[in-house]
Amino acid sequence: MATAFFAYSTNLVSKIAAVIGKAEDAKKYADLFERIKKAFNSEFVTETGRIVGNTQCSYLLPLKFVFVKKKNSLCFIRILKEILLLASTNSIFLLGN
Repeated sequence: MATAFFAYSTNLVSKIAAVIGKAEDAKKYADLFERIKKAFNSEFVTETGRIVGNTQCSYLLPLKFVFVKKKNSLCFIRILKEILLLASTNSIFLLGN
């Protein structure tokens, strides 16, 4: 999930740059964030809205960092709920790599 943290930190840098008046840097990092977000969704999210890896963490991070497509957010939440219910029943929690 390094890509998730890369996207999050890039978005954070963009927002910080905007706050301190560095508009050019803010735009540069906002554009980079959009490219990372697009690459993440293309590489790790299936057509049916599942994440490659299918762990609790693999669904939580993109939701927390708000870079999944809106159409997939509800699907992620539904799948995450299923995974958590199954995990709590079996006392198995998968956080990913």
